[in-house]
Amino acid sequence: MGIPSQGQQTRPAPLNDTLSSSSTPLSLSTCRDPCAKPARRTLSRLVTKKYQLAASNSGPRRNKRTQEEIEESKNLAAAKKAEKTRKAAEMAENKRLKQAQKQARAAIKSAGSTPSPRFKWSDEGSMEVLGYINSLKAKYNKIRELANN
Repeated sequence: MGIPSQGQQTRPAPLNDTLSSSSTPLSLSTCRDPCAKPARRTLSRLVTKKYQLAASNSGPRRNKRTQEEIEESKNLAAAKKAEKTRKAAEMAENKRLKQAQKQARAAIKSAGSTPSPRFKWSDEGSMEVLGYINSLKAKYNKIRELANN
């Protein structure tokens, strides 16, 4: 392949679970930790190299933050955390109040166990009310006639 020209971009090789033939896995005798798995260790090195290549191709690094910017970001993070904690405490308090209200309603409901009997309207009641209304109309008409004369 050689060196890429100006228009070409280099990309790191795709990372597979299997190791490439050019990299030699470490044997157990060369590992410092006898319990370490050699393939995984080599794989992690490949991953590190891949990310180093990607970072080197990404462009210039951003400028370091000033001490004021660091303090400002810390203060902002602390304020956000305090707000989140306050909201969580408020929600817990609301939940506790709702639970207490629910228990109070249940206690009131169970205390009034015998409901009062409901009034049932009957035909006899309807006839009685109709007679009363007719008597009121008759009295009203009589008073009106006397007022007109």
